[in-house]
Amino acid sequence: MQNLENAAGAASPVEADEEALRKCLESVVAERFGARTAITSVLRSGYDLSHSYASDILHLRLSDGQELRIFLKDFGARTRIKDGFQGMRDRRERELRAYRDLLAGAALGTPEYLGSVWGEGGRYCLLLEFVEGSKLRHTEFGHWIPAANWLARLQCHFAPRSDQLNECAWLQVHDDQFFRFRAQRALESLAGSYPSLVAALQPIVNRYDGIIGFMADQERTFVHGSYTPGTIFIDTKCRPPRICPFDWELAGLGSKLYDVAFLCDGFDEIRLDILLRAYEEQTAACGMNLMPRKDTTYLIDCLRLHRIMNFISQTDERDYSEKDARRLVTAAQRMARLVL
Repeated sequence: MQNLENAAGAASPVEADEEALRKCLESVVAERFGARTAITSVLRSGYDLSHSYASDILHLRLSDGQELRIFLKDFGARTRIKDGFQGMRDRRERELRAYRDLLAGAALGTPEYLGSVWGEGGRYCLLLEFVEGSKLRHTEFGHWIPAANWLARLQCHFAPRSDQLNECAWLQVHDDQFFRFRAQRALESLAGSYPSLVAALQPIVNRYDGIIGFMADQERTFVHGSYTPGTIFIDTKCRPPRICPFDWELAGLGSKLYDVAFLCDGFDEIRLDILLRAYEEQTAACGMNLMPRKDTTYLIDCLRLHRIMNFISQTDERDYSEKDARRLVTAAQRMARLVL
């Protein structure tokens, strides 16, 4: 097997843990194509659609003439810190285990877990199936409907597996502390970046306990944690189109409507109704119970306020401009009038 190469064909610097990555790739190929198939070369190209971590596409050429593309996410090469260094460690552990321990074999369309190089020389690399497609945010509204249906499929799959989920101590739990922390962190983040905005957010935080219990006391299921149009691929070449959520760093145990609220955020009443009906119909088909639509809408609005609080809590980490921070506070005020 030749040295790993970059897109230009030049040999990359030899890293101390390169051998661990080679062995992992060889194991993937042996499992898929048989032990006699060898890797003749690997071409590495950067992946432009990644967010906070360096990601590459590995183009493997095999001795039998076949080729294989693998998505590599390198948690050791980050563009910014999220939730502090401990938070970064928790995020990478969550994503690895979500793919390896919960989603593998679930037949839900998520990227197939292929392997990992974990802790070798301080390196943390996740190897996944490379999925072609477009992010949901770049597609027409009609594709959002199967994305809503997909959430019901996810919940239906894990409904009889509550014992397995409860044993996953690495999952975030959406309890009172989870929601309260984000509200308090929002105040702290503003105080450190734009103190003049604290007075506008403080009254909302003072009354926030009024909805924390409602959000936290819901029946819990396995949630993606950031099910947004930027973390969902859709492959329209498949029939039906393949819904492929990625970035499971915030996977947790939360309300069935947590991911629904993130997906539907920002839509008008007509399109919101379309998405909710799609989710509800699929949920009913799976035999799961639903709360009345009035309660569903209220809970979604509460979770939308939580999402805004989450954004505000990252003001300092993401270096938001004062204009952007003020826009978020205004959005929080508007949503608070609906639920507080």
